[in-house]
Amino acid sequence: MGEALDGAKGFVDKINRHDEMAIELAMSFDHAFIDAAGTRAEGREKADWPGYFKWVPDYRIDVDQWLEDGETVAAFGKASGTFVQGAQRLDENRWEVPAAWRGLVRYGKVKEWQVYCDTHPMKEILTRLR
Repeated sequence: MGEALDGAKGFVDKINRHDEMAIELAMSFDHAFIDAAGTRAEGREKADWPGYFKWVPDYRIDVDQWLEDGETVAAFGKASGTFVQGAQRLDENRWEVPAAWRGLVRYGKVKEWQVYCDTHPMKEILTRLR
């Protein structure tokens, strides 16, 4: 297992533990987060994992397959979570989607993290919540 794969696996583990400090330390200062719509957030503070965990407190990444090519890592599996409505986490607001991620890991830090998934199930829930 190479350095990039180790870094990406560790990053996913930190995300699944919702360890905000460890996530921040795993990202490079010039980290870029790219969401499923292609929106790019530059700088690790813009990734806003703390805000996302407040919105989706049980967010989880489950990876079935990893691929590594130099500094680039690809992961395939599913993402899941439940949107909070008010202060409640209701089963009807739970979603699970097949997903893929591309990571660029340089010098042991995640420089880029890109999500690929169908956001339609999540958008349906958010439309209902509004």
